[in-house]
Amino acid sequence: NGNAVVRTLAGGWQISGLITFTSGAPLGITGSGCSTPGISATCIVSYAPGFTGPVLINGGYGSGNALAPGALSYINKAAFADPAPYTFGNLPRSAPFGLFAPHIVGADMSLKREIALRERLRLALQADVFNVTNTVCFAAPGTNIDSSNFGQVTTTSNLPRKIQLNARLTF
Repeated sequence: NGNAVVRTLAGGWQISGLITFTSGAPLGITGSGCSTPGISATCIVSYAPGFTGPVLINGGYGSGNALAPGALSYINKAAFADPAPYTFGNLPRSAPFGLFAPHIVGADMSLKREIALRERLRLALQADVFNVTNTVCFAAPGTNIDSSNFGQVTTTSNLPRKIQLNARLTF
């Protein structure tokens, strides 16, 4: 309050933010090796008979070699099987074994200041920062058991940190 220069430079700023948390969507495991009349693309697969053990393997999504060539698989392919010819698979359409895609977390911030230059002339300065923490959120793993990338995370679902500067003159 005492120093006019400090008050002019440091006063009048506005800060706002947005934090987003989205739980992972349920995964639907499919296959291409179906021979059911009328189904020409993918179908729901079956539980593998006699499978025991963990369905999620190699740690949490993103552990180890996540995106590079030769990436780890996070879902055990042995837990699933293509259905017998002319039958439908017995898996639920979504979240068999409680499988969900990775969650998404994001934090965005904005810093703004409006300065009166003259009676009818104002300058607004604003900085927006998207993905402030530069957090990587992994996309869902491949869910087609007949694909070479089954269970692998091949992309991310968010962008890296991005900064946007803005100036506006109002008269």
